[in-house]
Amino acid sequence: AADAPTCAPAAAGCQGCCGPEVADFAAQAMLLFTSFLFLSFVGATIAIGGSMPPDPSVHWPGHSWIHFMKRLHVIMSIGCFLMNLCACFFSIFALHRTLAGGFDTRGRWAVEVIVRELEFEYVAVSAYFFAGTMLLMGPVGIRCFCMVQQGLRSDTLAASVMCLIVGVVLLILSFFNQHLAHFPFVSYTQVVRRFIELSFEHCFAGDQPAFIMLLAWTLQCVSAVLAICSLIETVPWIYYRDFNRDESVPPPDDTDDPVPGSAEQLQQRMPSGDPPLPRTRVPRLSPRHSPAHPHLEACGNGGGNGGGGGGGG
Repeated sequence: AADAPTCAPAAAGCQGCCGPEVADFAAQAMLLFTSFLFLSFVGATIAIGGSMPPDPSVHWPGHSWIHFMKRLHVIMSIGCFLMNLCACFFSIFALHRTLAGGFDTRGRWAVEVIVRELEFEYVAVSAYFFAGTMLLMGPVGIRCFCMVQQGLRSDTLAASVMCLIVGVVLLILSFFNQHLAHFPFVSYTQVVRRFIELSFEHCFAGDQPAFIMLLAWTLQCVSAVLAICSLIETVPWIYYRDFNRDESVPPPDDTDDPVPGSAEQLQQRMPSGDPPLPRTRVPRLSPRHSPAHPHLEACGNGGGNGGGGGGGG
């Protein structure tokens, strides 16, 4: 045991049993967060540029799920933009903290420095960036689906496109989990769990809880619940429920109504908003012009007789 070899200090360049040499990895950490910043900015720009949903009158007109897909497109586009925006800000905060210093940037690997000194920034950027990127695939899939329906009218091809997009998302998730094997995380769910744990630690670390952070988390949860409720409203058997109920009610039958006997009854049956019917005055004959007057009958009879006599003459 006394003759066992001893290692020289790490600063002397020992690469044997002591592992890699301790070095400064501040530049590598800044390069990592700079890449997150650039990719998050690109994702946020694409999301806000394509946030307009497809037009129901052009894409897939008359289909019952078009309103659901329209709202889902808007929700996922806004969510992608906001998550990538948060990833941008967390990356900027990590860069500023690294430039400001105040902590040990030396280690055997860059990941050791990042996890030891910048763990909160790293898990926050990773969680928001990956979630925002996956949300971006939703609007892309909806637009591809509607364009196939508009141009080719093929449900089979549209379903094929959607299956391909979902498969690509799962493939990216699988590779991302393998990428995390170089960090002390097993999967993306562990990254999200660690981000929530560190957020609550930062929130309740002081004497008083951080009211702003609690309010932010509360508003995000409320926003997610309201978004889900708005999607439920557009499910076809709920969205078209009132419309189908109006169609199922038969129109009123007017054949059983009695025929109005006078203008006053007809005016009472008319809607109140319509103008009243004009009252016409019926001319009344005087007794002397009445056909029942004896002189008029005599004239009529005389004329008739005279006419007959004339015809006879």
